[in-house]
Amino acid sequence: AGDGAGLHEVHEAGARLRTELHRGDGGERVPVRPGGVGGLRADDAHGAGAGDAGGATPDDKFWPATIEKVRAHHPGFRFIAEAYWGTEPELIAQGFDHCYDKVLYDTLRTEPPRLWSVLSGDVDLSRNRLRFIENHDEERAAPAFGTRDRQCAVTVLSLPGARMVHQGQ
Repeated sequence: AGDGAGLHEVHEAGARLRTELHRGDGGERVPVRPGGVGGLRADDAHGAGAGDAGGATPDDKFWPATIEKVRAHHPGFRFIAEAYWGTEPELIAQGFDHCYDKVLYDTLRTEPPRLWSVLSGDVDLSRNRLRFIENHDEERAAPAFGTRDRQCAVTVLSLPGARMVHQGQ
């Protein structure tokens, strides 16, 4: 999943996704086909099964069960979580390979002097972070970071973990 090749984006992580991926009636659906995608990005993974309100706690049953069922059939399948509000460590513990590093993004954008404390705060989880300075939900890097856009890109691309380079970046 490091280069993003073969990832499928899941846009809804609420009840509809729960139904699609894990029906619970013995006829579980697996969102992969042999020779198909190698992973998925769960949009709003932090809200799956817990509602989509800000600050929701990830459902501790949905993702572990879903990830386990998919990996039973496709051991190398990768899971990336769009996660906010401090839910990243919990989602990593539930089986996600990577979570968006929105804290780093926000720090680079609005509080650059805090960079060192942010980078030294989660050393154990750093390999599970998905680093970015652009994505489809954020303003493009050039206007967002102004003259610091290239410095921010070098910072993000130099850190451990996965890196996401957005279309046209």
